[in-house]
Amino acid sequence: MDTHNEREILEQLKHLSQIQPRSETLEADLRRVREALLTESRKGGSQMRKIIISTSVAAGLVLVVIAAFVLLSARPATAAEMFREVIETNGAYKGWIHMTLGDLQIGDPSVLPKEIPPLKSGSQHVNTTDGTIVNVIKFEDYFTVRFMSPPRGEYSEYDGKTNQLRIGTLADVTAKSLRESASKSPTTLEGLLAILKEQQLEKLEIIRTENGLYDRYEIRLTEPETKARNDNATLFKEAAIWVNRTTKLIEKAKMQMPKNVSFMVTFTYGEPVINDVYDVGVPRDAEVVNNRPKAAVQEVLDRLDKRYRQGFGDYVAIMTETPLREDGTLETDMCALHLFAQEAEAWLSCGYLVGMRQYRNGKPRQAIDLLPGWPFPDKDTVLAAIRSAAPSEFIVSDGERTWHDYHGEMKDKLKQMIPHERAQSSLPGKIWAGRSRMGLYGPDAKVELVADDQHPRLTGLRTETMIPVTPMTKQKEEDIRWIDSAHDDVIVEEIVKRYKLDGQTLEAEFCTQYLEQKQLLNGQWYPSHWKVTLTFWRDNRPKLSNIREYHLQIWPDIKLDRSWFTDRRKLDIPNEQ
Repeated sequence: MDTHNEREILEQLKHLSQIQPRSETLEADLRRVREALLTESRKGGSQMRKIIISTSVAAGLVLVVIAAFVLLSARPATAAEMFREVIETNGAYKGWIHMTLGDLQIGDPSVLPKEIPPLKSGSQHVNTTDGTIVNVIKFEDYFTVRFMSPPRGEYSEYDGKTNQLRIGTLADVTAKSLRESASKSPTTLEGLLAILKEQQLEKLEIIRTENGLYDRYEIRLTEPETKARNDNATLFKEAAIWVNRTTKLIEKAKMQMPKNVSFMVTFTYGEPVINDVYDVGVPRDAEVVNNRPKAAVQEVLDRLDKRYRQGFGDYVAIMTETPLREDGTLETDMCALHLFAQEAEAWLSCGYLVGMRQYRNGKPRQAIDLLPGWPFPDKDTVLAAIRSAAPSEFIVSDGERTWHDYHGEMKDKLKQMIPHERAQSSLPGKIWAGRSRMGLYGPDAKVELVADDQHPRLTGLRTETMIPVTPMTKQKEEDIRWIDSAHDDVIVEEIVKRYKLDGQTLEAEFCTQYLEQKQLLNGQWYPSHWKVTLTFWRDNRPKLSNIREYHLQIWPDIKLDRSWFTDRRKLDIPNEQ
C-alpha cells in the first residue's frame, strides 16, 4: 500500500470509524476541520464571516481597537480615563445588545467564495444576561437566521430559500461559552485583554474629537501589519468609534479592512426583546423540522455519556492497528499503535506509526520498529520503545494544562475545545461514543432508536449528520451502531455511510465488526478485538476496499510516571520503574 492509499484510508477511517489510531498529519488536518465546525474560525466560512462578520467579528474589531486604545495609547491620562469609563459602562450593561452591519463595501471580490450570493446586510443580537445570540444574514433574495439559546439548550436555523426552520440541540460546551462571552460583552477589561493578546496588536494612532452628542475615536495602525497567530486572524486598517457622551455606550463604528473592504456597525440597546426566531422576521408559516432527540433516545444518550465520564478510573491501555491482506494474514510493515492513560485528573492519548521507516515512494515515515509479540506487545516493551519517540499526534493533560500536537498548549479560547477533543481522543470517548463524539448537536443532527431481527437484544442508534464542506454546502453521513446494554453498552457493530454532495450517491462505506469482548477484574466490559472494512464507491459500484484489524489491552490501576503527562514534544521521560 503506497503513501497516498495509506493516508487516504487512514483519513477515512479516522473520521468515521469508532476506534482507531491516527496518522501523523491526517489527524492534524482532520482536527482543523472539526475545529472549524466548533469555533467557526477556519475553512472558507472564515472569509465569509470577515465580511458578513456575522457582526460578531465586527463587534470584536470594535473591542480590539478599544482595548488597544486603553492599553497602548500614549495620549494623556484624561483621555484614557474617559475611555476606561466607556469600557466599564459597556461591560456593566445587562440586557439585549443589537448590532447591525451596513454600508458594506467590497473592493476585492476574491475575499468572498464564489458560491456566496450577493450580500445586503447582517445583524447580531446578544442577550448579555443569559447568553442567547441571534444572527441574521440578508442576501439579495432571501435571508437566514441562526438562533442559539443556552437557557433552552436550543440551536435553530432558518433558511429563507426553502422557508424551513430546523431545530436542534445546543452543545453544553457551546452554551457555556456563549454565557461566558455574553457576560463580557461588549467591552469588559478582561475580555479586551484577551482579544488584545490574541490579535497581538502593535502601535496605534488614536485621535479623539467631539462630534455633536458623541465622542469620536479614530484609530489607525501605525505599523504596516499586525502580528497574527494564523492566516485567519481578523485584521483592520482603520476604525472610527462613536460613543454617546451621556450614556458612555458605543453607538456605531466604521471599520476599514484589508483588500478594500469596509462596513459600518450600529449598536442599540434594550428593546426589542427577542423571544424566538419569529421576532426577527421568520414567517409563521415556515416549515418546522424538529430534530431534537425524543425522550427514549435521550435516555440512551445519557447512559452513554455517563459511561464515558466514568471511564475506567486510573488505567494504561495500548491499542494496535494492523492492515490485513486479501488472504486474511497481517501486513505488519504499515502498522500503528496508540497509548491511552489516565491518572486522577491527568490523561493522555498518543499515536505512533509502527513498521517501515519510509513509504514506498521513498518519503520518510516517522515510525518505531515492529514490537515483539505484535499485535499483543507487552506493556513494558511498548513504554520502553516509545519513551523517547515523538508521537505522530497527541493530546495530553496534567489536569490543569493541556497540550496538543497541532495547537501546542491549549489555553485562552482553545480551552473551550478541550471537552470535545477529549471525547474524540480519549479511550472512554471512543468506546462509549456519546453526544459529542457522534456530533449530535446543531439543527441538522438527527438520531433515533432502531431495531431489527438481525440484532436481537441489542440497542440500535441511527444518526444522520450534515458536515459543512464549504460555506454553502454540506455532506451527509449516516451511522447505524448497535450497542450491548447487557455488557456495559459496549458497541457490537457499526455501519457508516458517507454520501456525495447530492445526498444520494454513496461515496464511502465503513463496516466495523467487534469480534471479542473482555472484562476487567472489576467486571467492566470493553471491546478487545475488532476489524474495520472500508469500501470506496465510484459510479455506484465498490472500487476500493481495505481491512484493518485492532486489538486493545487495558491495565487498570497502573500509573505512568507523571512526566508523561506534559507536552509530548519535550521528550525527557525517565525510565519506568
